Amino acid sequence: MSLTISLKIPPFLNPRRKIPSCTIPLPEAIIMTSSSSTISGAAASSSSSSVDVETLRRNRVLSSKLYFDIPVTMVPLIYSSAYDIAFFGIEKLHPFDSSKWGRICQFLIKDGVLERSRIVEPLEASNDDLLVVHTESYLSSLKSSTKVAMIIEVPPVALLPNCIVQKKVLYPFRKQVGGTILAAKLAKERGWAINVGGGFHHCCADKGGGFCVYADISLCVKFAFTRLNISRVMIIDLDAHQGNGHEMDFGNDSRVSSNFSFKDINGAVHEFS
Repeated sequence: MSLTISLKIPPFLNPRRKIPSCTIPLPEAIIMTSSSSTISGAAASSSSSSVDVETLRRNRVLSSKLYFDIPVTMVPLIYSSAYDIAFFGIEKLHPFDSSKWGRICQFLIKDGVLERSRIVEPLEASNDDLLVVHTESYLSSLKSSTKVAMIIEVPPVALLPNCIVQKKVLYPFRKQVGGTILAAKLAKERGWAINVGGGFHHCCADKGGGFCVYADISLCVKFAFTRLNISRVMIIDLDAHQGNGHEMDFGNDSRVSSNFSFKDINGAVHEFS
């Protein structure tokens, strides 16, 4: 089974902005000396350590609460009002529109395309969920407001107490991570799913940047491999910038194909399928 991850909400929903959001459609379509003994022993130890890390990662995925069942009356469109980042006008200091997610849903509701009561609200990704991909040192670094300010490219955030940064900035990002991860499950069950937020393609396991704090795409893929019986994934990134985050995380993983230009998509999908 294959899973396709396509980034960016259609531009007609917000034509003035580039929207690095995550859509997951149609998963079936596309997605002998003493010294040598010492070296051998070290290799065995390294191998054992690697196995332990993978076991821990797998256990974290299996124990996560981010996958949950939804009623048949709900549509596989995921959004929470907590997605929107807005406090004291500081969000206006970055060209990225951090309140667009709510306006997208308001547009769909006002246009009669969507009923508010049928929208799925995700859970917040926990620290254990994030550790499926991220390093402990990277997550710890986010306790520094200066570090967060550098990642989201809003310098005044460095002056705020970290408790405020956690609540007003990082919590919305963690909710969106939960949405991206859940979208893969719903796409497999329903044939399509959309997380209105997410798509933070500049973040990898140990580094964030470009307004991307958590690697929700990499997390989505890791969860899908473990819990959805997914064998291959194609990431189609339609943003103007390269998705360097997930590229770093899966650059050596033959199960994951990514970073196709628009003109290459048709051929890539044909070859992939």
